[in-house]
Amino acid sequence: MRLDGAKDVSELHIQDPERFMEILRAAFKGARSWVEEARAQAEANDRKVWQACQQLTREGRILDSFARTLEQSGVAGEARVLKLLYLALTSRLLQKPVSVAVKGPSSGGKSYLTDRVLRFFPDSAYHALTAMSERTLAYSEEPIRHRFLVISRPPKLIANDVGRADE
Repeated sequence: MRLDGAKDVSELHIQDPERFMEILRAAFKGARSWVEEARAQAEANDRKVWQACQQLTREGRILDSFARTLEQSGVAGEARVLKLLYLALTSRLLQKPVSVAVKGPSSGGKSYLTDRVLRFFPDSAYHALTAMSERTLAYSEEPIRHRFLVISRPPKLIANDVGRADE
C-alpha cells in the first residue's frame, strides 16, 4: 500500500497526526493484496519469458537449434550428446527423471560438454559437486528436489620432479 511518501505507518503519523487516520484509511482502500501483487508479478514475468522464447516455439526441431547454437560457440561434432544431456537435465521436472553417465577417454571433453549444456539452465536446476562421500547428501542442506546432481572428478594431482604433488 502507498503511504503518501512515508516509509512506514509511524512516519505517516509523524508527518500529519491530525489527518493520520484519514490518510491511512485511504491507503487501505487503495491497497492491493499480496496475492494480487504476486499474481501481477508472475504474469509480468510470464510475458517477459514468452517474448524471449516466442521465436523458438515456432521451430520444428528445437533440439537441433540447441545443438546448432552450441556448435556455433565452439562445440563441434557432439550434437547427439548435447541433445541427450539437455533432455536429461529437463527430465528433472518429471516424476521419474533419467540419469546420465558421460563416459569417454581421458581429456576427451566430457566436463566441457557438460558445462556448456549446464549454461542453458539456471543454477537452481542442478547441484554440482567435484567429489562426495556416501554421506554427503544425507548431511547436506542443499535442496535437491527437481535438481540434477552433477558429479565431476576433481583435477588430478600430478607429481612433479621434486616429488611434491601439484594441481
